Amino acid sequence: MLKLKPFLTIIFSLSLAFAAPLAAQSFSLRNACLLLHFGEAGGPAHNAWRSVSTSNELLEMRIAYRPIKPDSTEYLQTVSKLGFASVSKWALVHGDSSGMMRTLAQWEGAPAIADIQNALADAGIKNPIAQLRDFLKKHPENLEARAELLIRLRQVAEQRTQLVSNCKSYQSYLTTVCP
Repeated sequence: MLKLKPFLTIIFSLSLAFAAPLAAQSFSLRNACLLLHFGEAGGPAHNAWRSVSTSNELLEMRIAYRPIKPDSTEYLQTVSKLGFASVSKWALVHGDSSGMMRTLAQWEGAPAIADIQNALADAGIKNPIAQLRDFLKKHPENLEARAELLIRLRQVAEQRTQLVSNCKSYQSYLTTVCP
């Protein structure tokens, strides 16, 4: 019987095997993605992130958002370590299991959901919930995979609940992006 943890480790490592990762000391990311915004926190940038972060696919990917002030030392360190273009205002970075980071994509304006999904697909980073479901189709008896899927689905449900509780009403969540 195939164990899930080694299987997942192999899948995640293969997606990064041919990339040249870069270290970023300001963040601690392991097997995770981070959407960086080079600008002030709040306002239009936060609203742009909210509209992107509510998609099912990106909720399942657990992409984090981090604004960085352009005049800060953190900005200078991040730009030098990850090699961002000076015109970029948004960037998607990924950390592997060792904490090494690499840039997946950069944008001048706020990225659309499709832009982020394309960057992830081009980098070979797959939705872990979709991978678990595919694995379980082939190995429905694997209890470890079932347990991991339930844990991840619960985390996504908790995220969605948090999004809804931050809205003034559930109806506003369904019709618009929460401010």
